[in-house]
Amino acid sequence: MVWCLMNICKTEGISRSKCSKIIHEFSAKSANYDEDSVDDFIDSNFDKIREASYGWKYFYECLKCDDPEYYESITTKIYNNMKKDF
Repeated sequence: MVWCLMNICKTEGISRSKCSKIIHEFSAKSANYDEDSVDDFIDSNFDKIREASYGWKYFYECLKCDDPEYYESITTKIYNNMKKDF
């Protein structure tokens, strides 16, 4: 999931420092979170991210599996907004 978050940040023009904050917030939810290890991973891999890798599609697939109710709520909003604009 961290690769996914890094790719999304790169695609959306989110700065490395803000991306790092997002990754730490996500990683902190794990029982074995280690701040230094996460920093080391980011430092070692941030510049290696590629556009043809995990991104929004993967993020939404994970969300759909992990929290189907929330996934439905946001996809309904997206559909309704697109319909309204059309």
